[in-house]
Amino acid sequence: MNLRHSLFLLSLISLCACGFELRGSNLESLQQSKVYVNSSGANPLAREIREQLKFADVPIARTATEADYVVDVGNENFERKVLSISGETGKVEEFEILYHAYFSVTGPGGKTLVKSEPITGQRDFVFVDDAVLGKSDEENKLREEMRRQSATSVLRRLKTLTQ
Repeated sequence: MNLRHSLFLLSLISLCACGFELRGSNLESLQQSKVYVNSSGANPLAREIREQLKFADVPIARTATEADYVVDVGNENFERKVLSISGETGKVEEFEILYHAYFSVTGPGGKTLVKSEPITGQRDFVFVDDAVLGKSDEENKLREEMRRQSATSVLRRLKTLTQ
């Protein structure tokens, strides 16, 4: 048992020493700046970005004029397409969910750092008639996951601009 603890501790120390860190927002470079998130038809995405900023202890400005960086998100929409249909029953077996939104970033002095750039996501799921409620919940979870990942992508891009 003592050998296991020693090996675990040794591997943990070696991971820390090599500079390894878990993937995540890691927005320390933004903690000295105020960020304003503006939404033009993408309120859920803007809300998710704000939540992630709060979680990372990044100050959120109340207005765009008091902010160092303005993140503008817009045109968020989901699209659902049929991927496959059963040859025997003619019923839908698989759907694809597509996610689209746009974002731009304005920096200090009103300088445009990122012009309108698309954010996209794609997931597919199997649809079963016998479990309509469960599959509806699964689809909603997939949409939330795509929105969360899109917000993380926007913040990663913002982080690279501030370094």
